[in-house]
Amino acid sequence: MPPANLVTNGDFSSDATWIWGNEWTYNGVDNDADADAGGGSNPLEQDIGTLAGVYYLVAYWIKATDGTIIPYIGANAGTGESGVGRYFDVILCSNDGDNLKFVQAGPFAQTTIDDVYAYALYDGAGPKAGGRLAR
Repeated sequence: MPPANLVTNGDFSSDATWIWGNEWTYNGVDNDADADAGGGSNPLEQDIGTLAGVYYLVAYWIKATDGTIIPYIGANAGTGESGVGRYFDVILCSNDGDNLKFVQAGPFAQTTIDDVYAYALYDGAGPKAGGRLAR
């Protein structure tokens, strides 16, 4: 059995479950998240029930961009990506309850993301419960 996606509404079929920073808007026509120009100090985020010491695989699709998108788990950043495409990142969680976040970098960036997934992988000691995180 594959691990469960921890993101709720990762396909943006509605604006529910996400915390929309003031530079992010829900696009109900294309069912995605749009970041407006102006930098990315206010992220798009969601509580995915993270646990400290666990690595998370974060996957997402940048549908359009002229800036850079950086995924985070709490304060820990993944790799910034600046091209259209599907991206994967592994990010360590430092504190229980750290949110999954997306920040756009650059003062004139306009970006669209969609199809967000996050999976718990393992803690610093290695895989748990046969490769899945035991909760």
